[in-house]
Amino acid sequence: MFNLEDFWKEFDENPEKMMEENLEIKLDNHPYVCMGTFYKTVLEGNGMSNFMLLIFPPQEDKEKFLKSTQEYLFNKAFDNLKHLDFSNEYHIKQIQKHPKSKILEAIYTLIPIFEEKEEYEKCATLKRLERVL
Repeated sequence: MFNLEDFWKEFDENPEKMMEENLEIKLDNHPYVCMGTFYKTVLEGNGMSNFMLLIFPPQEDKEKFLKSTQEYLFNKAFDNLKHLDFSNEYHIKQIQKHPKSKILEAIYTLIPIFEEKEEYEKCATLKRLERVL
């Protein structure tokens, strides 16, 4: 038989304990999330870098600051691609749910930068992503 008293006692317990028992779902490595994070970081990172130039460094440091900020953001964006398998059909379908034009814009932004730094493995990854689209 169902004991109502036991049922209500469950709500009186420590809330931290109740939180531990909840199911935890992580989406940070999901292909759809990784792809969205990739191109949004690249495209919006440029605007954010330029905005930060207005706030932080003195005039003579602006060029250096912009370059280091963009380098950091672009590497962070690229790290999201490490979670994608371009031969996995599910991953490909998740990638293709995003706007192709925005992904291509991000790819074409990054390739010259990585070529300049002679990071050809990253360029190859971006080319594989381009073929998936």
